[in-house]
Amino acid sequence: MASGETAGEGRTGDAAAVGGEAGDAAGSAEATVDAIGLNCPMPVLLARKALARLPVGGRLTLIATDPLAGLDIPNLVREDGHVLLAQRREGDRLVFAIEKAGPAA
Repeated sequence: MASGETAGEGRTGDAAAVGGEAGDAAGSAEATVDAIGLNCPMPVLLARKALARLPVGGRLTLIATDPLAGLDIPNLVREDGHVLLAQRREGDRLVFAIEKAGPAA
């Protein structure tokens, strides 16, 4: 990625969208999804993919600009049994902090 380029802007794939804090290794405890510029259903699909790669208790930060993400992401979290730790707006961006839950008992 070029210096100053944002991962979500102007790309169609998701390879650059998912990354862990200490690299891109599957199973890292934290990951970030950059869904900036992507419309529904991509933020949800990328979030679901990233959560699948995290261990139970892992944390995902999702950044999106699609206004529907404000509804879709909380619904994804609730339906899949995860925990929405925080949801905030930073300018035109929505930022979500999600903790991955374990399998339903």
